[in-house]
Amino acid sequence: MTRDVRDAAMLFQAMACCDERDPRTMRTPPPDYLAQLDDGVADLRFGWSPDLGRVIPEEPAIVELCHEAAQVFAKHAASYSEDPIRLEDPHDELEQDTEYSKVQQAQFFRSFMDYQDPLSWAAKLPPERYAQLTIYIRDRSDRPNALDYAQSITPAVRYKPKTRLADLFGRIDLLLCPVIARTAFVCGTGGVTPWQYTAYTHIVNVSGYCAASVPAGFHEGMPVGLQIIGRPGDEHLVLRAARAFERERPWTHLRPAV
Repeated sequence: MTRDVRDAAMLFQAMACCDERDPRTMRTPPPDYLAQLDDGVADLRFGWSPDLGRVIPEEPAIVELCHEAAQVFAKHAASYSEDPIRLEDPHDELEQDTEYSKVQQAQFFRSFMDYQDPLSWAAKLPPERYAQLTIYIRDRSDRPNALDYAQSITPAVRYKPKTRLADLFGRIDLLLCPVIARTAFVCGTGGVTPWQYTAYTHIVNVSGYCAASVPAGFHEGMPVGLQIIGRPGDEHLVLRAARAFERERPWTHLRPAV
């Protein structure tokens, strides 16, 4: 989206504000994202996860490339951990979550607008219109129903409380993982696995946490991104880490072979 991290911080500074029309925007003035951008990561705690405890990467070589990139923080951060973690899908109705479950999200939106669950809406479309939907919506719509999914998960996992993110970020400040664990597909070709494209990122979108994608290299000529995830409101730390990574491994001069 931007040429480098400083440009991203400048853009974010301009975008960050309170909008009274949106009940989810913050009600406090945004911090100065540029003020501490170059402060480094010596005081921060990092964790690395290759799979968030549930993703099966389609191309393991990309995970390895991201893991190698994460070693920048292993060298410079206050602490760096690779302890196994497991994060559930906050969209899952079986997740014991009073704030981010699909049901609670739908109720929230209905409280201030005429909201219809996009998956329910998609299921009612005629086949020719359904085929035109983005692969992300189609993939979510085609998933098993709640009962089938429930029967596939052991009770020990099913009833763990939705405090994993909060518990995890009580031990670390930032979480590192791949952005996508496969290369981009050629438009119009078959054999696409849509879920791979949001398997690592959707939890950030729906949980209120924040993240950045930083270039970590190339795999078979295609770019690979390392994801840096932070707590809600810790965008300044995410940007600091992204800037530290950029300074250690500059990317603005790199271009894929064409």
